[in-house]
Amino acid sequence: MFRFITDLFIKYPIIKRDIYGKIVFRETSRGVWVKYEYDYKYNETYTEDHTGHWVKQEWDNGKLICRETQDGWNKYAYDSRGNEVYRENSDGWWWKAEYDEQGNRIYHINSDGHWVKRKYNSDNEVVYYQNDSGYQNDSRPKYKLLNCK
Repeated sequence: MFRFITDLFIKYPIIKRDIYGKIVFRETSRGVWVKYEYDYKYNETYTEDHTGHWVKQEWDNGKLICRETQDGWNKYAYDSRGNEVYRENSDGWWWKAEYDEQGNRIYHINSDGHWVKRKYNSDNEVVYYQNDSGYQNDSRPKYKLLNCK
């Protein structure tokens, strides 16, 4: 049903864009709407919807470093190659990671004590896996020792 007589002449969805083509507002015929804000590098910095939910985000060189909602926050850190190396949230939970030269994650641990170790071959395939539960899978090549005198 129509809310107002003007609804007869509105074509849904309503989409408004900024001068760079980014969507700044969207509304459906059911009154569901979302608005967006961006920084000068076109990263989404703020979102709010018709229910009152909102998200604020901070960016550094294209990488998300902080995300906040009405329920709490998350923070992120990256190494010089852009790999995520640390994450924490407002509940006190955290996660850390290490990477090899090819960018493969070789180790991670979190505040609950859970961890995983991995090793990769030259084709970036996992050849060794171990976790905090005691599970281990080792598919690295086995070499036979020669009896040299």
